[in-house]
Amino acid sequence: QNINTAPQRQQQQLRIKFSDRVLQIYQKLIEWLSIEKHILVRVKLIKELLPIFISSIPLQQLSNVETLYGLIVTRLLYEMPPKYFSFVLQLLIRLWLKTNFSLQSYGFQQSLWKAMQHSSVHHELFALGFLVICTFYHSQPAYADNVIAFL
Repeated sequence: QNINTAPQRQQQQLRIKFSDRVLQIYQKLIEWLSIEKHILVRVKLIKELLPIFISSIPLQQLSNVETLYGLIVTRLLYEMPPKYFSFVLQLLIRLWLKTNFSLQSYGFQQSLWKAMQHSSVHHELFALGFLVICTFYHSQPAYADNVIAFL
Protein backbone atom coordinates (compact mmCIF):
# COMPACT_ATOMS: atom_id res chain seq x y z
CA GLN A 1 0.00 0.00 0.00
CA ASN A 2 1.28 3.41 -0.94
CA ILE A 3 1.75 5.57 2.15
CA ASN A 4 0.72 8.75 0.32
CA THR A 5 -2.71 7.46 -0.67
CA ALA A 6 -3.75 6.22 2.78
CA PRO A 7 -4.57 9.71 4.21
CA GLN A 8 -6.52 10.57 1.04
CA ARG A 9 -8.72 7.51 1.41
CA GLN A 10 -9.28 8.32 5.06
CA GLN A 11 -10.16 11.93 4.22
CA GLN A 12 -12.78 10.88 1.66
CA GLN A 13 -14.59 8.86 4.30
CA LEU A 14 -14.38 11.44 7.07
CA ARG A 15 -17.51 13.48 7.66
CA ILE A 16 -18.55 15.57 10.59
CA LYS A 17 -22.00 15.73 12.07
CA PHE A 18 -23.62 18.98 10.99
CA SER A 19 -24.40 21.63 13.59
CA ASP A 20 -24.44 25.40 13.86
CA ARG A 21 -20.92 25.23 15.27
CA VAL A 22 -19.69 23.34 12.20
CA LEU A 23 -21.18 26.06 10.00
CA GLN A 24 -19.42 28.75 12.06
CA ILE A 25 -16.09 26.94 11.76
CA TYR A 26 -16.59 26.56 8.00
CA GLN A 27 -17.23 30.31 7.67
CA LYS A 28 -14.12 31.03 9.74
CA LEU A 29 -12.06 28.75 7.46
CA ILE A 30 -13.25 30.68 4.40
CA GLU A 31 -12.29 33.92 6.16
CA TRP A 32 -8.83 32.57 7.01
CA LEU A 33 -8.35 31.41 3.45
CA SER A 34 -9.03 34.92 2.18
CA ILE A 35 -6.72 36.73 4.61
CA GLU A 36 -3.99 34.18 5.30
CA LYS A 37 -0.82 34.68 3.28
CA HIS A 38 1.19 31.71 4.54
CA ILE A 39 1.19 29.05 1.80
CA LEU A 40 1.32 26.02 4.09
CA VAL A 41 -1.70 27.19 6.09
CA ARG A 42 -3.63 27.68 2.85
CA VAL A 43 -2.60 24.24 1.60
CA LYS A 44 -3.83 22.62 4.84
CA LEU A 45 -7.14 24.45 4.54
CA ILE A 46 -7.57 23.50 0.88
CA LYS A 47 -6.32 19.95 1.05
CA GLU A 48 -7.59 18.69 4.38
CA LEU A 49 -10.17 20.86 6.09
CA LEU A 50 -12.44 22.49 3.51
CA PRO A 51 -13.24 19.26 1.60
CA ILE A 52 -14.47 17.67 4.82
CA PHE A 53 -16.66 20.66 5.63
CA ILE A 54 -18.04 20.91 2.09
CA SER A 55 -19.05 17.26 2.08
CA SER A 56 -20.46 17.42 5.63
CA ILE A 57 -22.60 20.54 5.41
CA PRO A 58 -26.03 20.10 3.76
CA LEU A 59 -26.43 21.97 0.49
CA GLN A 60 -29.16 24.26 1.87
CA GLN A 61 -26.86 25.36 4.71
CA LEU A 62 -23.67 25.71 2.64
CA SER A 63 -22.97 29.42 2.58
CA ASN A 64 -20.21 31.54 1.09
CA VAL A 65 -20.13 29.44 -2.09
CA GLU A 66 -19.63 32.52 -4.27
CA THR A 67 -16.91 33.76 -1.95
CA LEU A 68 -15.11 30.42 -2.00
CA TYR A 69 -15.11 29.86 -5.74
CA GLY A 70 -14.25 33.52 -6.23
CA LEU A 71 -11.23 33.08 -3.94
CA ILE A 72 -10.19 29.96 -5.81
CA VAL A 73 -10.23 31.39 -9.32
CA THR A 74 -8.98 34.86 -8.49
CA ARG A 75 -6.58 34.86 -5.58
CA LEU A 76 -5.51 31.27 -4.95
CA LEU A 77 -4.90 30.51 -8.59
CA TYR A 78 -2.50 33.44 -8.89
CA GLU A 79 -0.98 33.57 -5.42
CA MET A 80 -0.18 29.91 -4.83
CA PRO A 81 2.73 28.09 -6.47
CA PRO A 82 1.71 25.78 -9.35
CA LYS A 83 2.70 22.66 -7.41
CA TYR A 84 -0.41 23.19 -5.25
CA PHE A 85 -2.84 23.67 -8.15
CA SER A 86 -4.01 20.06 -7.99
CA PHE A 87 -5.36 20.64 -4.45
CA VAL A 88 -7.04 23.87 -5.51
CA LEU A 89 -8.57 22.12 -8.54
CA GLN A 90 -9.89 19.26 -6.40
CA LEU A 91 -11.53 21.73 -4.03
CA LEU A 92 -13.14 23.65 -6.90
CA ILE A 93 -14.48 20.44 -8.44
CA ARG A 94 -15.84 19.22 -5.11
CA LEU A 95 -17.57 22.57 -4.59
CA TRP A 96 -19.04 22.55 -8.11
CA LEU A 97 -20.31 18.99 -7.79
CA LYS A 98 -21.94 19.77 -4.46
CA THR A 99 -23.56 23.09 -5.45
CA ASN A 100 -23.56 23.14 -9.27
CA PHE A 101 -22.80 26.86 -9.05
CA SER A 102 -23.24 28.69 -12.33
CA LEU A 103 -20.14 28.66 -14.50
CA GLN A 104 -21.53 31.83 -16.07
CA SER A 105 -21.49 33.88 -12.89
CA TYR A 106 -19.73 37.13 -13.60
CA GLY A 107 -16.53 36.80 -11.60
CA PHE A 108 -16.08 33.09 -12.22
CA GLN A 109 -16.49 33.17 -15.98
CA GLN A 110 -14.10 36.10 -16.47
CA SER A 111 -11.50 34.57 -14.18
CA LEU A 112 -11.64 31.18 -15.89
CA TRP A 113 -11.29 32.77 -19.35
CA LYS A 114 -8.42 34.87 -18.05
CA ALA A 115 -6.69 31.73 -16.74
CA MET A 116 -7.13 30.03 -20.12
CA GLN A 117 -5.41 32.96 -21.82
CA HIS A 118 -2.65 33.32 -19.22
CA SER A 119 0.97 33.13 -20.33
CA SER A 120 1.66 30.41 -17.76
CA VAL A 121 0.85 26.91 -18.95
CA HIS A 122 -0.07 25.98 -15.36
CA HIS A 123 -2.97 28.44 -15.33
CA GLU A 124 -4.17 27.25 -18.72
CA LEU A 125 -4.06 23.61 -17.61
CA PHE A 126 -5.92 24.46 -14.41
CA ALA A 127 -8.79 26.14 -16.28
CA LEU A 128 -8.97 23.58 -19.06
CA GLY A 129 -8.65 20.71 -16.59
CA PHE A 130 -11.61 22.03 -14.65
CA LEU A 131 -13.75 22.29 -17.78
CA VAL A 132 -12.73 18.82 -18.96
CA ILE A 133 -13.77 17.33 -15.63
CA CYS A 134 -17.04 19.26 -15.78
CA THR A 135 -17.82 17.67 -19.16
CA PHE A 136 -17.60 14.21 -17.60
CA TYR A 137 -20.97 14.93 -15.99
CA HIS A 138 -22.79 15.41 -19.31
CA SER A 139 -25.22 12.60 -18.50
CA GLN A 140 -26.67 14.64 -15.63
CA PRO A 141 -28.86 17.35 -17.19
CA ALA A 142 -28.30 20.07 -14.59
CA TYR A 143 -24.52 19.80 -14.88
CA ALA A 144 -24.60 19.44 -18.66
CA ASP A 145 -26.77 22.55 -19.08
CA ASN A 146 -24.40 24.50 -16.87
CA VAL A 147 -21.33 23.51 -18.94
CA ILE A 148 -23.07 24.07 -22.29
CA ALA A 149 -24.22 27.51 -21.19
CA PHE A 150 -20.65 28.39 -20.23
CA LEU A 151 -19.21 27.25 -23.55
